[in-house]
Amino acid sequence: MSDVRQRRGGGESAGSATVDATSASRDEDKSVLETLEQNAEALLETAEEVVEEVVKDAFGFNDWQLKWFRAVMRKTVLWTLLYIAAIALLVHNMEDPVVPPFAAEETWRVVLTGLGTLLAWVTIYVEIWLSTPPEEKDVKLNLLGKNVNGHFTYLTFHIILATLIYWNMCFMAELAWVYGVTNNQDIAWARKLLKASYMGSGMVGAFGVALALLFLKFNWFEPKWRKTVLETYHSRGHTSFGPKMLFTHLNQTPLAVFDMLIIKERAFIREHMLEFKATVLFVALYGSYYIFMTHVNYRLSNEYPYPFLHKMLATWRSEMIFIFGIVVFINALALVMGVIASIELGIHAAQAEGLI
Repeated sequence: MSDVRQRRGGGESAGSATVDATSASRDEDKSVLETLEQNAEALLETAEEVVEEVVKDAFGFNDWQLKWFRAVMRKTVLWTLLYIAAIALLVHNMEDPVVPPFAAEETWRVVLTGLGTLLAWVTIYVEIWLSTPPEEKDVKLNLLGKNVNGHFTYLTFHIILATLIYWNMCFMAELAWVYGVTNNQDIAWARKLLKASYMGSGMVGAFGVALALLFLKFNWFEPKWRKTVLETYHSRGHTSFGPKMLFTHLNQTPLAVFDMLIIKERAFIREHMLEFKATVLFVALYGSYYIFMTHVNYRLSNEYPYPFLHKMLATWRSEMIFIFGIVVFINALALVMGVIASIELGIHAAQAEGLI
């Protein structure tokens, strides 16, 4: 009996020692896990700080500004996709045009169109990725943060994006023309794209010129804008803000004239350029749509994208006068683009005679 008790006592002692060892091992494992967790948290914090510094160095945005930027970009990208889908649907439903064979001596037009496309991409890059970060109480912080359509609250972005889409359409269409869209029944989409790019050339050109003139009138030479916007960003150290504004708003004017005067194939643009009645209707509808969205965004943010709109949209009468004035102005520019498209330069005569 005593031997049994001794064996039990020895077993209990061994069991106790095992439990103690297991407990100690668990404590040690727990301590190691806590240390690893602390190290991981410290490493994560360091990584976040590094990322924040990199982002700040690259874009000038702090963490909260970056979150704001992402939210605005989500809305902007969504609306961009909607616009692209609408344009694709319009092109798809177009009548398949008759396209003459591509003249081999006009390959230079493809190169120039590619350069125009590159400039459009650089412009959108400067407009979005090199934009100045907002600060507390800035108009665009509240406006873009609370609005429906992100950067599309600005007419500037509408025109810059339209220009980007237009030049990409032109480049793809011209390339397809080079590789034989005339007789290939499988690429009717390329012929339709070519027709669409030529139809929209005068319209996009008119909007590009309008962007420059409106910016110079209502912003660059407007004392209130220079004081509340230009000088504000300069005081924050963003000395490149002024040159960036000039670049994004003015570069499309000479390019539009060059496109209509030099790049476009003369006979094809005269045949397919949008009729003036259609241009008037489109500008009126799009202008009304933009003003409507401006009112929607004002309801949400209590902000207008441009200071002068507080006066222009103060009453229904002033608003109708403003819309009418803009429609007449842009359509007048579209008429000028049409006149430019009809001009024959010496280079065109030389091409016809096979001299170049």
